[in-house]
Amino acid sequence: MASTSHPLSDAASAFLAEHYRTHAEVCRQMALAAVDLKEGWLQFAREWTKLAQETEANTGLSIDDRPKLVRATKARLTSPR
Repeated sequence: MASTSHPLSDAASAFLAEHYRTHAEVCRQMALAAVDLKEGWLQFAREWTKLAQETEANTGLSIDDRPKLVRATKARLTSPR
């Protein structure tokens, strides 16, 4: 059976991109605090940032719409049902 790819919705892509950016920021903070392995943490940060940018590029959203969509998605996911 052939594998099929299911593209993520714009909301899911925006949410994932924000999640990846959060990881990138954590890696940058670790690089600032690191005595050794500073370059390794910076490389991780670059890779997470690249992943976020690639994910965002796959959405049909303008750069101005993405933060609003991420906030709305987070609110929907964390609100009690």
